[in-house]
Order: sequence, then C-alpha cells, then structure tokens
Amino acid sequence: MKRKILNTMNLFCFLILVLFFSSCNGKETKPSSQTEKTTFSETETTKNADALLKNTTVETTVPLKERNPKTIPSYLNDNLLKGIDISEFSGKVDFEKVKDDGISFVMVRLGGRGYGAAGTLYTDEKALEYIQNAKDAGLKVGGYFFSQAVNEEEAAEEADYSAEILNGETLDFPIAFDWEKIEDDTARTDNLSDTVLTVCAKAFCDRINEKGYKFMIYAKENVYNRYNHTVLSEYDFWYSEYTDTPSITAGYTMWQYSENGEINGIEGTTDLNVYYKNY
Repeated sequence: MKRKILNTMNLFCFLILVLFFSSCNGKETKPSSQTEKTTFSETETTKNADALLKNTTVETTVPLKERNPKTIPSYLNDNLLKGIDISEFSGKVDFEKVKDDGISFVMVRLGGRGYGAAGTLYTDEKALEYIQNAKDAGLKVGGYFFSQAVNEEEAAEEADYSAEILNGETLDFPIAFDWEKIEDDTARTDNLSDTVLTVCAKAFCDRINEKGYKFMIYAKENVYNRYNHTVLSEYDFWYSEYTDTPSITAGYTMWQYSENGEINGIEGTTDLNVYYKNY
C-alpha cells in the first residue's frame, strides 16, 4: 500500500514538472540588463573650417614626442641664438647692456586684445621705442601680439592692427600669434574649441604674411597640443615650457625656457628664449 502511494506521488510530481517546463519554454527570454557600449565622435567646425581642413580628418592633438634630452641642445650652447621677450611692463631697458650679456634678439609685444566681453584692441606703449632702441644696439627684433580672438575675423583684425602699429617698421624675426588661456578669471575665450583656435592662428599668420612679415605661433605647454599640427605643419612654433629639458622635443623653432631670467640692462626678471632657425 505504501509503495503504491509513493508511486502515485512520484507520478504526480513528474506530471507537475513536465507541465512547468512546458510553460517555461513558451515564455519570452528576458533581455540582459547590460547595455551595449556606443562610441561617439564629435567634430567641431566653423563656417570655413571644412575648406581649411580640405575635408580631411582633424587631429586636434599631437602626442608628446619621446622624451630624449639629447635631441634638444642645451641653451648654454654658443651656437644657439639667445633672446628675450619684453613688454611695457619691462620698464626701462638698456639694450647695449642686454647685447653685451650675450643676447642676440628681442621679441617685443606690439599690443593685444582684452579678454573681457568687449575684446578691445590695445597698443603696447613702449613697442616702437623698444624696437628702435634694440635695432640701434645691433639686436635682431621680432614681435608678438597677445590674442584673445574667438573667430578668424578677429584674428585677421589683430594681424591688421599689428601692421598698423608697426607703420612700415621692418622686423628681422617673425610676429607671433600669442593666444593664451586666461587663468584665475573668466574670459571671452574660455569655450573656444581646438578647431576654432587652429583657424584663428592660421588666419592671423596668413594675414601677417600678406603684410610682408614673417610669422609664427606662440604656445604654452597647456595650449600647444590643442593646435591641429597637420593643418599648421608649415607654420613655425614658439614653444613655452619652463624647464631644463622640454617634454616636447620637436615641432618648434623657438623655445621659451624661463620666465625668471636675469639679464644686464633689465630691472627684475625677464623671459629667456633660444632660437634654432636663422633669419
């Protein structure tokens, strides 16, 4: 009797299991909660960027070159041209003493644009005085313009303004497009994209070239890799990194290696540079 009851119960359980699995097979499989990853590609453009880049892929950054101190000669090498860059904040400068202290060239600020919303252009009050006195002392002279352009029209305007300041004054060295990120304050250029920055630099340099001057692009360490160096492959760079050996060891013709230089003829400290190209 017990065996019959057990057999009956076993058969009953078996039938229940068959019905259960049959019903499960008819159910839809539940989708996995894990979502598929999607890769997004963003491209920033300006109205003339497509023409500028000739429909090529834009690389907005350049990887750091292999660190190798031997690829950059020491700035104590006598074969390199040593120079300073100055503005009206440098005060009175005795250029004869500057030259006697081993300096070969001077980069003079011509003017700039304010980083406020208005973006007002201004002239360095000592620009022409510095240029003339440096020439009289036998120094080679170039210039730079502190840019806060936010489009190519403003960049070209800054180049035109630089030429107006010079008013026909000749220069031995280039005029540099000096666009910098404003630290510790808000600026009209805070949201400028890398593509537009490249467009601005190119517009400035091209207009300077039209005016009959050599050109180059100044870039601090935190800005250098923002430029599209494929587009600007034919444009000289003036790289700024305050160190004994720069982390980027190629791709520029001038290196600003110190902001605390002590040079006879200048009160206080000044920026120091070396040049790897003859003009």
